Amino acid sequence: MSIETEHAWKTDWSVTRVLQLKWPMPKFIPPEALERGSRVHEISEAIDGGREVEPEEDILGWVSAYQSFIKDFSPRYELVEHIVERPALNCHGVIDRVGAGLNPNGSRFVLDIKTGAKKQADAVQLAAYAMLYDPDYYEQLERYGLYIRRDGSYKLVPYTHDYDYVTWLELLKEATH
Repeated sequence: MSIETEHAWKTDWSVTRVLQLKWPMPKFIPPEALERGSRVHEISEAIDGGREVEPEEDILGWVSAYQSFIKDFSPRYELVEHIVERPALNCHGVIDRVGAGLNPNGSRFVLDIKTGAKKQADAVQLAAYAMLYDPDYYEQLERYGLYIRRDGSYKLVPYTHDYDYVTWLELLKEATH
């Protein structure tokens, strides 16, 4: 069971649910794909916690990709699987990582780990997380999608368009009014 379903939320709207107003989920996602993504997230959290991991064969590529990213970038995480809720916005979510050190200037960031393909909604999702995490200084947070793949490779994608925040606020307004 994921943090998203375990937590007793006080607000009505999750970031994911708001995003689905514009980018609906496919009608069918194989349950094994959802379960696999959850296991990869659990293993990545264990890695970040300094625990030894022995991933099952079916997720080994994604885990290797995450381990390569950690080795290549040495991020300094402040928060892992961080629950955030803003009653004033009637919205909540779980941010995969908040930290610093993905670039030479050491800027703080929000990061979402993705085990699937890059989607248009990803940039707006990260804008939402930045705004929920730090409503006063969200624009100073860098936003990254970490796309890890079955073949053990990864791609770190920075999201820099300010319009992502506008899109998020428009969708949130549509959802909550």
